[in-house]
Formats: sequence, structure tokens, C-alpha cells
Amino acid sequence: MIKNKQYEGEVVVKNVPPNFRKELLNLIENMGERAMRRDVLDRVLDLRFKDKDLRITTSENQLAQKIALKIQEVFKNKIEKKIRRGKEGGVSSVLVDFL
Repeated sequence: MIKNKQYEGEVVVKNVPPNFRKELLNLIENMGERAMRRDVLDRVLDLRFKDKDLRITTSENQLAQKIALKIQEVFKNKIEKKIRRGKEGGVSSVLVDFL
């Protein structure tokens, strides 16, 4: 899966303020580690910043949704969340936008 750059879940966090970058990365890394301890197939595959946006790919679509929910919980009124699901259980894409 990693070699072929395949993923089932994606979270795109737009307009990440510089003062939240470190906290956001720690949150995502911790969630990935916790998920992998529960099931070795659940993992964060990639974290990449491009300008102000962060793209996270995961091995499972449920993990992507859990990460987005946790971001929403931690940053409360600072974000807007949208979920797009792929066809027939395919890739789940979650867009989180800092306001």
C-alpha cells in the first residue's frame, strides 16, 4: 500500500495558521500511533505541508474521519469540516478549513 502510494482516507486541512502547526502535527501523529497500536493496518501514511495547507493520507477511511473529528474537537470554532465519500466504500476525503 505504501509502496504503491495507495490510500483509503485523506484529510486536507486548509489555511493552517502558523501558530497551530506544531499542535496539529502532534495531534495527528499521536492519533496515528494510537490507531496503529490497536490495528497494525491502521496508520497515517503521509503528512505534507504545501504553503498553508496540510494533506494527510491514511490506510483506512475511518481513521481519516476520526482525525478530522478530533481536529474539530480540539480547534472547535476555528474550523469548518466537509466530508466527501468515494464511490462504494472507496477513498474518503475530509476537508477541514481554518476560518
